[in-house]
Amino acid sequence: MQQHRREDDDRFATIRPQNLIARQHQEHNRQGDEMRDQLEVYKKLRQNHQKEVRILESRLQMEMNDHRRNLDREYDQQVHCVVVVCLFVLFCFFVYLFSHMR
Repeated sequence: MQQHRREDDDRFATIRPQNLIARQHQEHNRQGDEMRDQLEVYKKLRQNHQKEVRILESRLQMEMNDHRRNLDREYDQQVHCVVVVCLFVLFCFFVYLFSHMR
């Protein structure tokens, strides 16, 4: 019971010994330093991650542009082929017409 009363006395004490205050201050500073160190590590990890994301986005953008150019080229080739085939069919039709007109 006396130990319980002593804890109550410590809780409500208004004057604390200097060494207790100094120890609490050092502990608080140590915890603050640890938290700052952890925050710095987190910031570096986040910066590295953002850098990797930017690099990946850039690479994917270049790949997408390459694919778009290839698709455009293929489309132009197909359009050209269709035009050539249509002209050939039209030519054959006129050759047929002129050959049967005589």
